[in-house]
Amino acid sequence: MLKVVILFAIFLGGCSSMVTLPRDNKDALRYSPDIKEDNLTFNANYQALVKCWDEKAEKQKVNFSNATHTNIYSDLGVAEITVSYDNYYYLFIEVLKVTNDKSTVNAYGMGQIGSSNIPNWLSIMRTCAN
Repeated sequence: MLKVVILFAIFLGGCSSMVTLPRDNKDALRYSPDIKEDNLTFNANYQALVKCWDEKAEKQKVNFSNATHTNIYSDLGVAEITVSYDNYYYLFIEVLKVTNDKSTVNAYGMGQIGSSNIPNWLSIMRTCAN
């Protein structure tokens, strides 16, 4: 019986380490991501890059609802792509204007949503930049 209890405790301990909790804001995700790709340079306008990505990328759903959102802040020279649901962030990509024809991209993600989408979505951005 003791062996069963010990094995069960080991199983529970292993399962708890696989759970990833989303962050409650973009800054928390930026400073404590599971996956991070930053300071990537693209030879494309930040607005055009995000618009092209938006046309080509398959969007993430959470609980069968679209959870992918894009925002372009022209006055700040910033565009954002987020995957959020119920006030929690799973993925945050910021696209920053460097010049009219050059952008810097930073991507931060949590868990399976981050690890599966970030490489794919950055690949789409690379295609859009060419």
